[in-house]
Amino acid sequence: MNEAPSGYSLRRPATDDLAAIQAVLDAAESADLGEPCRHYMDIVVDAATSRLDLEHGVWMVVAANGDLAACGWLWEPREGDTEFIVDHYVHPDHRDGPADDRLIDALEDTVVRRYAEMPEMTRSLFFSEATNVRRRASLQARGYEHVRDFYGMRIDLHPGLSPTDWPDGIEARPIRPREDAHLAHEASEEAFSEHFLFGPTSFEDWSILTFGREDCDPSLWLLAWDGDEVAGQVWAVARDEGGSVEVGLVEDLSVRMPWRGRGLAAALLAEIFRLLGERGCRITRLFVDVQNTTGALGVYERAGMRMERRIEAFARSLAQRPDPTADTSPSPGR
Repeated sequence: MNEAPSGYSLRRPATDDLAAIQAVLDAAESADLGEPCRHYMDIVVDAATSRLDLEHGVWMVVAANGDLAACGWLWEPREGDTEFIVDHYVHPDHRDGPADDRLIDALEDTVVRRYAEMPEMTRSLFFSEATNVRRRASLQARGYEHVRDFYGMRIDLHPGLSPTDWPDGIEARPIRPREDAHLAHEASEEAFSEHFLFGPTSFEDWSILTFGREDCDPSLWLLAWDGDEVAGQVWAVARDEGGSVEVGLVEDLSVRMPWRGRGLAAALLAEIFRLLGERGCRITRLFVDVQNTTGALGVYERAGMRMERRIEAFARSLAQRPDPTADTSPSPGR
């Protein structure tokens, strides 16, 4: 391990550390929302894909008493990516200390070294809750600029919602995993292809991230069919997050371009709200890119959703990077 300020230390994780990492994610999510909440990520599932490299792309900051104080990673770039995307989380008990800055240092060093291998990359992106004054100031002091906003949206549900009116020619039915998986994957990739930070996801990784999740329920995954073509889809999960009510999380709502402008997104959203309400969910959440050019934010607002949090993306050009040949990366130790 490499010693960090105030008794913190830095190391790479092992598979046995994934449960502790998930606990940090859940604690951070609960603190940011002000109520018990599970993080939208299942780190065990994500670690099984090609997007996370535990040995080279992930760091843990450990407190002197052995507790995990923070964790973060560089997502593995995909074909066509031009930006390094970084996520990092600090346990609420350690947010007033240097754990966040130490973690950012380590992740920036990782970006620098990967950039030496991938000169086509143009910038790196970090994220911060809008309310996290300390992190925002730290990123801005390092030369990062606020470039994008994401809203966490919420709606309160109740059972007995009216049946959904579907656009003419559209039939919606639950996904059949064996028969429909490839079509659903292709439709999702096409629908999101012009979105910010899109990168192609292989069918293998997509399958792990969807059907590989313990809370995946095909009855809450609707495909909207126009004849034998998938026009759009919505996928949600219902889960107990430790609070007083069940919570729904919309993972994917997408409509392919030829079917946009016909009210299909609104219909899919209304139907998944109805299904989640019948399952006993009293809250449903999702994330949206505020600057999304497809007008997704308006769809959610018209459906009655409201913003409950804002996450900001900060970017810095890699032209401002430190010298990639300097030996500044922290040692993972033995």
